[in-house]
Amino acid sequence: MNSSFPYQALLFDLDGLLINNDEVILRVLSQYFKDRFNLNISFERFGHYWQQSRNDLLRAVIAEYNLGVTEAQLWKEASYFLNYQEIELNPGALELLEYARDLGLRLALGASSDKDYTYRKFAHLGIEPFFEVVVSGDDYQDHKPAPDLFLTVAEKLALKPSQILALDDGLSGVAGANKAKMPIIFVPSRFYDGKQKVPGALLLPTLPAVQTYLENLIVPHNE
Repeated sequence: MNSSFPYQALLFDLDGLLINNDEVILRVLSQYFKDRFNLNISFERFGHYWQQSRNDLLRAVIAEYNLGVTEAQLWKEASYFLNYQEIELNPGALELLEYARDLGLRLALGASSDKDYTYRKFAHLGIEPFFEVVVSGDDYQDHKPAPDLFLTVAEKLALKPSQILALDDGLSGVAGANKAKMPIIFVPSRFYDGKQKVPGALLLPTLPAVQTYLENLIVPHNE
């Protein structure tokens, strides 16, 4: 790795950033609400909550329509219909992983779901060998926006948080990284409307844009 490169590792969020499971989940939820409650829900209206977490979105929908169930009960029923084979890598994800690996960076994957659910989402995609460390929700106590995930990854890599560059598509991830004092790139999902401030993060629109940013960090400028 180029000795002038400012980071020793990258920490990738999984859901929505590397994989398109957000789209798959929302399709399942849309059909579930229609079949179970006879509701036709436009999730665009609840996009702000999705930017925080899946449970925040479910809580908002439950409250809006007075469904009388918990988000845990609802998700347990709806997730039964998930087809994990429909989950795919987002555009530019594989290329970015390959670039970072070839650059000599250490790679980590961080997820909020339990270990079994986390691996089911990406096992068929062949990306596990890229990661030196995979941290799931079973490995730490408090989820985003708490800093626990980021601090756990730093501990497992035996690095300072400042030596790791995180990538996340959620505002709760940005908040967690800020609390851990870990630099972060925010690659927003389609629900980000641009109105919410994202302090303490570099906003880049796509994963290919992230790769370009990394390339520019090591390409010497003409003096």
